[in-house]
Amino acid sequence: MKRIVFQGVVLILLFFLAFTTLRRVDWVTLFRIDKVRAPVEESVADFFWDFYRGSERIIDDQSVTGVTDSLLSVICEGNGIARESIEIYVVRRNDVNAFALPGGRIVLHSGLIEEAGDQYELAAVIAHELAHIELDHVIKKLTKELGLTFLIAMTSGRGGGEMAREALRVVTSKAYDRNLEREADERAAEYLISIGISPLYYAAFLERMSQKESTATRYITWLSTHPYTGERVATITDAGAGYGDQAREIVAPETWQEFQERVKTLSN
Repeated sequence: MKRIVFQGVVLILLFFLAFTTLRRVDWVTLFRIDKVRAPVEESVADFFWDFYRGSERIIDDQSVTGVTDSLLSVICEGNGIARESIEIYVVRRNDVNAFALPGGRIVLHSGLIEEAGDQYELAAVIAHELAHIELDHVIKKLTKELGLTFLIAMTSGRGGGEMAREALRVVTSKAYDRNLEREADERAAEYLISIGISPLYYAAFLERMSQKESTATRYITWLSTHPYTGERVATITDAGAGYGDQAREIVAPETWQEFQERVKTLSN
């Protein structure tokens, strides 16, 4: 009996020793996953965009794209980000949403633009999605939720519409985890501060959208894909402490008003 107990204890100790050792192994380096992931990400980006734009109504009106391009350009230039590596699009959709796609693409729904109180709130949303791109969150999210094998199959001809739709669902309607969300919020706050816009505009937008969602006046998709509103507002408010209502005007007030009106007209 003692021998059996002793063997059991030894097996348990060996198990925990093996578990601890395996946790310390750098599997990413060992199997060179990053080297595999880079070309996969490029293929996913192209495949994804071809599939996505074929099913959406993208607004290409200069009075609309001129404003979003200006906001993005100022954020990129003020933070040392290569502007040519990022693309931004406005899509005719009434739900309040914005997201980043693989390949450095940011998508804004017209509904979100209509809900933005001013150019500073929209700049904050763009900064947040840009942070997800710069922190490599988009491909991390896809790899975590679907797996590298799924992504390879999706772009190698063995996949199809169903796979692409599932990947799109993950990107546009499935939440980032708490750590990634906090990283993106903190980075977005840094982006805004560096161009002279207080992060408090970002916190105000989140709070207002949260209140609208709770009263069911409109379904705020962006909050469901970027959850933990209370924590996020606290994080962003802390980052903006001392900046008050500092706001750098990027587009003229009349241009902003014309922009929102044009987006509303084109979306109806």
